[in-house]
Amino acid sequence: MSEKSVVTHYRSVLAAACILILFSGADQFVYSLSPIPPLAWLAMGGLLTLPLIGRRLIVRQIPTPRLVILAFCMLALGLYGWWVSDHGIIAIHALREWILSVLILLMCAEIFSEPHAVRAARYAVVGVVAISVLLAVLNFLGINDLSHLICRSGALYRNPNTTAISLVLGAVVAMDLLPPKWREAFFTLTGIGVCVTVSRGGYVVWLVAAAGMIFTKQLRWRTLLTLIGGTLALAATAYLGARTFAVLPSCLKPADVSYIGANRFSTSPVDDSLYIRIQMLEAGLRGLATSGWFGAGIGYPIKLTRALIGLSSGSQTLYLDMMLQFGIFGLLLIVLTVYLLLRHPYSNHIRPWTFIMVWLAWSWLDSNMFLSMSELVILALQMAMIAGPAYSLDGYNPLPRLKGMRSK
Repeated sequence: MSEKSVVTHYRSVLAAACILILFSGADQFVYSLSPIPPLAWLAMGGLLTLPLIGRRLIVRQIPTPRLVILAFCMLALGLYGWWVSDHGIIAIHALREWILSVLILLMCAEIFSEPHAVRAARYAVVGVVAISVLLAVLNFLGINDLSHLICRSGALYRNPNTTAISLVLGAVVAMDLLPPKWREAFFTLTGIGVCVTVSRGGYVVWLVAAAGMIFTKQLRWRTLLTLIGGTLALAATAYLGARTFAVLPSCLKPADVSYIGANRFSTSPVDDSLYIRIQMLEAGLRGLATSGWFGAGIGYPIKLTRALIGLSSGSQTLYLDMMLQFGIFGLLLIVLTVYLLLRHPYSNHIRPWTFIMVWLAWSWLDSNMFLSMSELVILALQMAMIAGPAYSLDGYNPLPRLKGMRSK
């Protein structure tokens, strides 16, 4: 076996492992059961990537240039945010998280720098989505208790909202890899997983993803509607049968269904989650007067909501949190991310539009798009899918197209 083949296989294994551990939420789950922190997995990944980085330095190449550009722009923005901050404990903690995100992007830039590695990672995404849906359904039915929540599922992510967006973005990234006849079934399966998270934002982005993939002809709307209708009919039949024989899971008993309706699908103050989110948003909007056009420094949204409503949460909206911390420069980072996703895709058969629509929609509901492990890794993978050749200091050296990368 040649050296190039060994490196290719090694990189592909690392790419699959990156998805199976970091994207799946397994790092957080393992930490809940053992003293092994998520940072240990990142350190291990970094060490295993060092030989590849060393080899890259020898041949004078920059891997996945788009990811490297995004990482260094994030680093510059983080240092700017530290410069204008109060240099307090919250700012120090926020800067550490921000730099960790930069390191993750740089690691992914090397790991996902070849088509074979990208393909291995996408296959791993398919497996993670399928397993996460299974765990989420079992969690909802009371067969396991991974997320320790009442009437909601979190799979290995232990957070229903993170589960929902990870399932949707995973489905979007992996869709072109599947044979056309299986795509609607896979996306319906993803919808089942999102459904049992009882995440309102998850429902919205699943619909956004469905619309985007129907528009780009990745999904056939008639087949998708048929599968959804069949799934709903099967679920209703199973529910009526279980209710008749009094074997309903706890979360499907009438009292619990009423509880879910009152606390997740209500616009009244009874809905604690919605009420708290409104408070976070109001706190963030009040902070704009202080932060101005150039931001009040990294970590400021957490400091702000802690002072105003007693929660260290930020505004829970990426656009507002970036404006509060970095001012107009924070919004420019979001624009840069979208631009890098859109600029000259390596293959015309890779459609980033649906991913961008979902990513931007979820950014209204979550402020951790640049900090959450699973969301950051899947962003890196999507960017690597369209990145194409590595950049050499001696000129462009296009990588060979991988047979089978085209959509079928």
